[in-house]
Amino acid sequence: MEVQRYGRDKSTLINHTYINSGTYKRKFDLIANDKELSRLLYKVAKQMLEHRSSVPAS
Repeated sequence: MEVQRYGRDKSTLINHTYINSGTYKRKFDLIANDKELSRLLYKVAKQMLEHRSSVPAS
């Protein structure tokens, strides 16, 4: 079993470039017919991923 060094767990790091890209954001455009709902889902998903990666949400 591999032991992680104390600190950040590399398995929880996210690709910030992708998460902040228009490509990722557009994935949420078709989730709902309501643009406001799609924006809210995108915002919350981004916050959850940033939290998982231990980065303050923007």
